[in-house]
Amino acid sequence: MSGTDNGSGGQGSPGAGGTTGGTGSGGTTGGAGGTADAGRPTGTGGQTGGGLDAGSNTPPDAAAPRDPDAGTLPGSDAGDARPTDARSADAADTRTADTGAGADAGLPPITIWLAGDSTVQDYPAGNVEGNGGTSLEGWGQELAPFFKTQVVVSNQAIGGRSVAFFMWAVQRDAAGNYLCVDTQGNPNYQLDAAGNRVDTSQWARIKAGIKPGDFLLIQFGTNDETHTCPRFVSLPDFETDLGIMADTVRARGATPIFVTPMSHRTFTGTTINNTLLPYANAMKAEATLKTVEVEDLNLRSVEYFNMVGNTFLATNIFDTGTTHFIKAGAVKMAELITGEIRVHRGPLAAYLK
Repeated sequence: MSGTDNGSGGQGSPGAGGTTGGTGSGGTTGGAGGTADAGRPTGTGGQTGGGLDAGSNTPPDAAAPRDPDAGTLPGSDAGDARPTDARSADAADTRTADTGAGADAGLPPITIWLAGDSTVQDYPAGNVEGNGGTSLEGWGQELAPFFKTQVVVSNQAIGGRSVAFFMWAVQRDAAGNYLCVDTQGNPNYQLDAAGNRVDTSQWARIKAGIKPGDFLLIQFGTNDETHTCPRFVSLPDFETDLGIMADTVRARGATPIFVTPMSHRTFTGTTINNTLLPYANAMKAEATLKTVEVEDLNLRSVEYFNMVGNTFLATNIFDTGTTHFIKAGAVKMAELITGEIRVHRGPLAAYLK
């Protein structure tokens, strides 16, 4: 897919980096968690092909292959009421939303840009990137069917990215391993002649292409919490970097929207162990500071995962691992996100079917 940079690594761990320079920041913050809304809209979406960045690796968990599309998901509308009209894809990795009865001629055309990791990105049709050769999808490639024909989705998400690693290029050693400034996984960024961090191609593409009236949906946290070089982002830096993204697109007349990271499929007994809650709360804290709309996918995913249970999730939503989705899981995440958009009734809600 488009949205790759020459120094990009995939979802698998990048090679161990050397250490140079100073030290990365640490620390923790926390914000108030969200609350559940009654009567949440549901619906499911269609499928398009996408792509991995050139360095993507197969996720590490072992699993057996199975049919990713079998059955109707608990919590979805009866009869699997997904939007079914065809949508188009072009070489620039943008997709128009479905045409037909959902169109509203009074709305101007917009692009929804996506910045995120492997849980968001497009994967090629028939890929075998999942456990046991399972075909993976990110929720970004299932988003367009929920929107009217005036919407184009441009998915710039790439596997293995934290918010900082998505925006800024990282130095490599002679063997091609990423370099970090410490043993915590804080990146050693490439700098230009003026000492500024060098943009990655996907961040440069968003900055160059986003226009007044467009939206940027931003989801990170899954890789930011790890100490794998060069992914780690401390909670204070996570907030700061999200604010940089929001300010950058607002300066171009576009609207940022934060999407909190969905939970891993990690249970303690019969209840989700929500390790990503600190990053979700940090995102909500920055959203409050910057007055940014937040779609609380973390909360909604925890509600859903607890409802259907670990056994169902393993083979009907995930690829038997804890992080990556089969088609039905990507559809469900897109459904939860658009349900949040509808409830919040912000400017993007007018474009929903």
